[in-house]
Amino acid sequence: MPEMMNQTPAILVGIVLLFLVIQFCAILWIGVRLGRIERALGGRNGGAGEVGSEAPETEVSAGSAFEEFLDEDPARRKLPKKEQFAAYREWRKQMGLNWSKS
Repeated sequence: MPEMMNQTPAILVGIVLLFLVIQFCAILWIGVRLGRIERALGGRNGGAGEVGSEAPETEVSAGSAFEEFLDEDPARRKLPKKEQFAAYREWRKQMGLNWSKS
């Protein structure tokens, strides 16, 4: 029984150290995730002017079908990207520009 009493503080110290290591790893993981979020938000809002006022040149090239779709109705440019692409898919379907027969 006295041997067990001598090991109790060592066991408790080991458990506390284990929890500290786990907590340190969690803090590092949260920091990495926060960094990714900050970079994503910084990249989105990094340009001058209004957010989403101009599409990057790589997304929309002059004379593309998507540019034609946006030019037909200027209000489409103000839609969120998700809604723009959904409307664009429907527009392509109506114009017969899709490869599929659906």
